Amino acid sequence: MTKTRIVLIALLFFLGIAFTVATGGLALLLILPVVGILLCIWVYKDAKARGEEAVLWLIVVLITNVVGLIIWLVVRPEKEIRRKKESDEETEFCPNCGFEVALESNFCPKCGEKLNPPD
Repeated sequence: MTKTRIVLIALLFFLGIAFTVATGGLALLLILPVVGILLCIWVYKDAKARGEEAVLWLIVVLITNVVGLIIWLVVRPEKEIRRKKESDEETEFCPNCGFEVALESNFCPKCGEKLNPPD
C-alpha cells in the first residue's frame, strides 16, 4: 500500500470520527453499512485474485461481518506471483497485476504500471 493511500485512509478515518461526534452517532448508522459493503467487495476481489471461491467468501463475510473478514485474513492462501516463462523470452509478467506483457514494453497495458526496462 502506498503512503498516499495510507494517509488518505487515515484522513477519512479521522474525518469519520469527527462527523460521528458532531452528529451524535447518526453518522455511524450511515457509515457502517457502506464500510461493510466495501469490505465484502474487497474480500470478493482478493479471493478471486488468489484463486479461491470468491462468491463463497463474499457470502461468509456478508453473513458474519467482521468475523468472516478475520477468518478470511487468517486462512487466505499466499498470492501466487507469476514468473517469466523459461521457454519464452519475449514476454514477462506485470509485477502489479500479473498480466503478461511483451518484454520490450515500458508500461503494462492492463493496469498502466511502469515496468523496469531490460538491463
